[in-house]
Amino acid sequence: MKKNDGCLSKAGDALETAREETQRLGRMVSGMVSLASMSVTGENRKRVDFAALILKSAEALRTVLERQHNSLTVEIAPGLPDVFIENDRFTQVIESLLISSACHTRDGKITVRVDFDDGYITVCVTDTGEDALADMICKTVVEAHGGTIKMENETDRGTAVRFTVPVYGGQEAGHNL
Repeated sequence: MKKNDGCLSKAGDALETAREETQRLGRMVSGMVSLASMSVTGENRKRVDFAALILKSAEALRTVLERQHNSLTVEIAPGLPDVFIENDRFTQVIESLLISSACHTRDGKITVRVDFDDGYITVCVTDTGEDALADMICKTVVEAHGGTIKMENETDRGTAVRFTVPVYGGQEAGHNL
C-alpha cells in the first residue's frame, strides 16, 4: 500500500464521520423545531389516560430491563386523573427515562411511581444505577406541557428523575394550557 493510500483512507473515514455527525445534527434540529411548534400550537394534544400510558410504556420495556437482571415496579395512585398531552411525546419521555435507567443499572431495581396533588401528576423514575441522565427531549416535552422536571443523582443510591404534568382541565386541541 502506498503512503498516500493510508492518508486517503483516513480522510475518507473523517469525511464519513463528519457526514454522520451532520445528519445527526440535522435530525436533532428537526426534532427541536417539531418540539418548538408543539409548545406553540398544542394541536396534537388530546385527553389521555395517563395511567394507561405509563403502564403501556413500562410493559414495552420490561423485557429489556429484565435481560439485565433488573426488576421493574410500577406504582400508580388509584383514581389518577387524565392529562391533556401529546400522547406520542410522553410515551417517548417515559421510555427514554426507562432506557436511561436500564443503561446505568445492572442487577438492580427500577421503579416508576405516579401520584397526583394540587392539579398536577408527579412521575418519579428511580433506579439503583449510576449517573443516569434525563435527555433534553424529556425536559423540552415536559416543560412545553406546563410541567417541571428535575434529576437527582446520589452516590451509592442511584438516580431519581421527577417530573410533573398538569391534570386535564377541559382543554381542546389547538389550545395551549
